Amino acid sequence: PAVGVSTWHRPQDVFSTFSMRIFLSVGPFLDVAQGVQASEAGGKLLDFLGVRSQPTVAMVIKHLRNLMAKGEPPHSDVYRFLSETKEPKALGPLRSEPCLWSGGRYYRPDATFIEEHSFGARRYRLDREWQRFAHLLHTLNVKRTPDAADARAVLLELEHDHANNLPLSEDDFRIAFSCWQVISQEADSLNDDWFRDLRDRKVVPNIARILTKPTWLFFRDRP
Repeated sequence: PAVGVSTWHRPQDVFSTFSMRIFLSVGPFLDVAQGVQASEAGGKLLDFLGVRSQPTVAMVIKHLRNLMAKGEPPHSDVYRFLSETKEPKALGPLRSEPCLWSGGRYYRPDATFIEEHSFGARRYRLDREWQRFAHLLHTLNVKRTPDAADARAVLLELEHDHANNLPLSEDDFRIAFSCWQVISQEADSLNDDWFRDLRDRKVVPNIARILTKPTWLFFRDRP
């Protein structure tokens, strides 16, 4: 028997309930009192029958995606399991998905940082509790602080959001300025190809705080 369904399953098709919190929406789970499952005799019987206790990485990711779709928070053990997995390559698709729950909502890994940043509400600093899952953050390419690539992404985001050519808000104006500060700090290590993508984009606010094309990039003096 399985929890919540009337049909019976083969032993190898159900899971014990010990770790159900990390893949609750996936299952199915054995409909037998946990005390029985945890007993010595019960444990031996479940092992003999082939009832599994641990999910696959794919099952935990599926459960996390189900929660993401509903906007519901995951149990912290979900992230602990993913952080400890021996299959880090399986986590690759999550890098582009809003899978990190922090501050009451989900964020994409590339929109978060471990330390403080200067991108205002357009990026997010993860809660301190995320330090427990450092390996997961590393696998998902969450950076400690923003770099030039992050600044460029924010600038292009600003351009997209202000396609109507209206002036930037005070916050977005400060963010655009901060982006160029980050880029300037790494300018010596960035080649012309890196800047070429920005030359025809409206990513520099003028005196009226309207984004314009950075024509001055055509005159960068390089040896």
